[in-house]
Amino acid sequence: MRLQASFDGGRPPLVFQWIPADGLDDSYVLQPTAAPDRTTAYTLSITDSLGSVVSDGVVVNVAEQFLVTAISDQTIRRGEVATLGVEILGGVRPYTFLWSPDTDVDDPTSEQPTVAPRATTTYRVTVTDAEGRVEGDEITVSVVGPPQPPGPCGTGVAMMLPFGLFFLALGKLTNARRLRRDALATRDQ
Repeated sequence: MRLQASFDGGRPPLVFQWIPADGLDDSYVLQPTAAPDRTTAYTLSITDSLGSVVSDGVVVNVAEQFLVTAISDQTIRRGEVATLGVEILGGVRPYTFLWSPDTDVDDPTSEQPTVAPRATTTYRVTVTDAEGRVEGDEITVSVVGPPQPPGPCGTGVAMMLPFGLFFLALGKLTNARRLRRDALATRDQ
């Protein structure tokens, strides 16, 4: 960025000096190019041949780093949901979020939306900070296999053995006749 300075008056020759010189291509010219690595306040002093000095200053603001990283790719079974998220380094709060594609996303403007894709999908998050800077990243949710089949009461697996129908529920093998008998006994009470 070129520092813009001007003056009126004074007796030539004139001497220009910018302080500090850090980040300037030349600290002894009227309009140097500044590229500081942090916010810096510069002061320009102009001295004429009679020794008269005038000074003024300018601040060059260096924006804080702004980096957006989507939290790791995920794998789910068909019919399940995944929660997306981001890590943000720097920038100026508040942030706004936009996830795309927005199909199967519960809230595409949320920092951590829930998604239920029917097929493997790559989601892109675009984050804008309060200063209007925009960064983004992508996350892939891989969808594998058929949905997990529900068992009795939503958990477990039913299986037919030669001696009756059994349910494998919560790690215990249970006879279907006993379940039915217990259910009827409870209903009759």
